[in-house]
Amino acid sequence: MKLKKIASLALAGIMAVSMLAGCKGATEPTEPENPVVPSASGVASYLNDMLTSDQRKKISFEDDSTLRANTLAIATDSNVVTPTKITGATTAASADPSVTKKVVDEYASGSFETTNWSTWVDATPAGNDGIDYYLATYVLDGDMTEVNVADAIYTVWNNSFNNDLDNVNSKDTVWSGDVAAVKVYNSKNADDTAWVVSVMITKTITNGTNTQV
Repeated sequence: MKLKKIASLALAGIMAVSMLAGCKGATEPTEPENPVVPSASGVASYLNDMLTSDQRKKISFEDDSTLRANTLAIATDSNVVTPTKITGATTAASADPSVTKKVVDEYASGSFETTNWSTWVDATPAGNDGIDYYLATYVLDGDMTEVNVADAIYTVWNNSFNNDLDNVNSKDTVWSGDVAAVKVYNSKNADDTAWVVSVMITKTITNGTNTQV
């Protein structure tokens, strides 16, 4: 029994060495130009914490998986989120039109507005009944914490949350928010990182129903 056990352990050792040798000679995958910095984004949670009690009656935010996937696809594309955008990212949130458009293009369907908030927020979707989306994507300094990122986004949207999220044309209107934050760096300069943050506001309008009183 002891001899069999020793032989078995020896064989296992030979197999392990063989496997390691095989791995060592394998071709390593090519690193993307904008690799993702591992980070479990809590920006949506922090943003919700910053909302006032009145704002919470109108809107709340989630970390939407589809928005995250579409933002990730663009954040890791160095032709869109260029090394210059990464190194030039600041702590002030200002929507990047070219990056925003690319994130919208990742969606297979949906009616999106990306620039004219003041007109969009008061407009009724085609057919007087439906869903519209407003999307903006920001490139922010990667040295910011998630709380800093949420604060920068809240600073930009605070007035809109206070003043704009009402019923549209006296129709029942429900507002909801999604946010996705991805942190990346460019392989040519790993010391610089940037947050790519997408904010999507969804406007759902119905004609309402008549109820007997």
